[in-house]
Amino acid sequence: MSLIEAPDKDENKKKFINFTNKDGLSGDFVRNILQDKQGRLWFATDKGVFRYDHGESKIFTDVFKVAGLASQFVQTMAEDREGHLWFGTNKGVIRYDPSGEENPQRLTALNGLAGDDVRCMMADVSGNMWFGTGTGVSEYNQKDNAFMNLTTEQGLPHNIVCSITEDETGSLWFGTLGGGLCRYDGKSIVAYTKKQGLPLTVVYAITEDHLGNLWFGGNDAGITKYTRTNFRITGNSFTNFNTAQGLYENYILAMLTDRDGNLWMGSPTNLQKFDGKAIYNYTTEQGMVNNYVVSILEDHSGNLWIGTYEGGISRFDGKSFSNFTTANGLVHNTVWGAFEDRNGNIWFATRSGLSIYTGDTFINFTTEQGLPDNKLSSVIGDQLGNILIGTWGSGIAVIRKNKVDDILKNKKTESGGSVFENFSTSDGLSNNVVYNILEDSAGNIFIGTNEGITVLRDGLDPTGKNLAKSGLENFNQKSGYPIKDISNNNSMFLDSRGIIWAGTGDKLVRFDYNKLHNSTKAPGIIIRDVKVNHENISWYSLQKEKGHDSVINSGITSYHNHEQLIYGKILSESVRDTLRERFSSIRFDSLTPFYGVPLNLVLPYAFNSISFDFVGVETRRPFLVKYQYKLEGYDDEWSPASTESTANFGNLPFGQYTFLLKARSPDGVWIEPARYQFEILPPWYLTWPAFIFYGI
Repeated sequence: MSLIEAPDKDENKKKFINFTNKDGLSGDFVRNILQDKQGRLWFATDKGVFRYDHGESKIFTDVFKVAGLASQFVQTMAEDREGHLWFGTNKGVIRYDPSGEENPQRLTALNGLAGDDVRCMMADVSGNMWFGTGTGVSEYNQKDNAFMNLTTEQGLPHNIVCSITEDETGSLWFGTLGGGLCRYDGKSIVAYTKKQGLPLTVVYAITEDHLGNLWFGGNDAGITKYTRTNFRITGNSFTNFNTAQGLYENYILAMLTDRDGNLWMGSPTNLQKFDGKAIYNYTTEQGMVNNYVVSILEDHSGNLWIGTYEGGISRFDGKSFSNFTTANGLVHNTVWGAFEDRNGNIWFATRSGLSIYTGDTFINFTTEQGLPDNKLSSVIGDQLGNILIGTWGSGIAVIRKNKVDDILKNKKTESGGSVFENFSTSDGLSNNVVYNILEDSAGNIFIGTNEGITVLRDGLDPTGKNLAKSGLENFNQKSGYPIKDISNNNSMFLDSRGIIWAGTGDKLVRFDYNKLHNSTKAPGIIIRDVKVNHENISWYSLQKEKGHDSVINSGITSYHNHEQLIYGKILSESVRDTLRERFSSIRFDSLTPFYGVPLNLVLPYAFNSISFDFVGVETRRPFLVKYQYKLEGYDDEWSPASTESTANFGNLPFGQYTFLLKARSPDGVWIEPARYQFEILPPWYLTWPAFIFYGI
């Protein structure tokens, strides 16, 4: 190993100091170097770990020998926020206390580590340790003394992980050997499939029992119980029940846990109840209006309202059924969703409009009263008393509380389009096919659509000018999340912990909105290139003409490197001379580092068209960064916010200009505008020499 001392006055005289076995440093392979919070240096070698003790008679201390540990290959090191050091070896990890107050602790696969071959590690902002191994990634929670492992089964592209880093948003980046780069956004979104033990291929219905266990129903596989002891992914968490265990029907479309803890299941052939001991079957023989059950609601009195396909509604008081159909005033006999408001009125989303049952009559609404579509999927009320209605292809409709009060007071349908406010993809929804709508305790509204989940932060905008009060977010594959289409109108569920569970096209998704790493930091902004008259220019090559150049390595100069980036090849000297001659009238002072953008650019009038290429620096969702720009001296207004990362200005008048550019993060934070100044000279016929000539 070598140490380079700070140079003296003669910068060419740099001093190297070499360290070997004579100085106490054993091992020929120094794999990793760490400087701890105390400023001490630690070296990982093929013979263990050595501490550099500057000024001592023996420069290096064999840490493993002092701690009574066997000599072994140490590949990586990290320091946690308590000051403990962690050593990654090919036989697990070692937790070491430099103060000597605690004995070293070794953790291996027997303790839950993903693998014993530990190749990289880091401590995250929460104090948890992360270990990259040859067989996956491990997160170690020191408080719980527990591991959580990620492998290819959870979406890791490759199990050999060689590097880990955490970005400013809290997302982790894993570098793998053979699988490329992977970003992990934490436990905000976790997907479950058969690989994690879920037997269902499609989840149609979800409920939670009184013990906090989740129950899932789906396509011809019965019901599945998910036992939650923690938030970790374990294949043994799922238990499946089907007709072999006593179910009357495996195809489950609706589920509900009532106030007594009974589990109710609706299917195409019956209604089933599981009381923890036995399963009971209800059909038309027991008095139901129809056997095809697609929705279930429990009201404040404990009555069940059972929506059916093409049969109407059954109300069950625990003893007998009362049935309601179009003959009783219901707008349609297919009832996909139901909701009870704070006054005890029941709202029904049907196949042909909206019905409100007030206890003695039905009030009906269709497109004639302003609904955007008669085919409805769901209906809920928010904390403020507004009603939100999902449709099968026209987005959502909203009835504001004051309108709701008027309708219920008068007990009649109001004509005209003033009752409903309608919102669609043009207002930000991810898709107009809406399956379900939920609201959490914080007032956020979650809309499950055919393209993922749309979140209305803090609920509806009370002014009606926008859909969401504090902004809108879409979570789907387009925005970088593993959420596809929601499977059914009962496929989304908000559990007692505030977590959304959603059955999507190919998996079950656990969506913890509160765990998302929303960043309050604006993205960086970089102008990467300036083009003149729509032509790519290697500005380094033009700078070479001015006598400025530098060698990068092995004789490759900066303009050679830039030509490779701009043109895909190094130009011949004759082509380079032609380039310099063509743009010889262009002036600039210097170039920005790395990208080589000219500063204080002065363009002749013949080159009065200019283009800018730029990029926002955002690690988590760069494709959602939006830009606005304005050319001072030419534009009066900012451009509309867009993901387009190029700005073009053609046939500009002569004068001085400032290009202003700003970027917005996916979380809505704008950066202060970047500024780029340039000048376009007047044409020759508008210069002072020309005016003097005209005077002659």
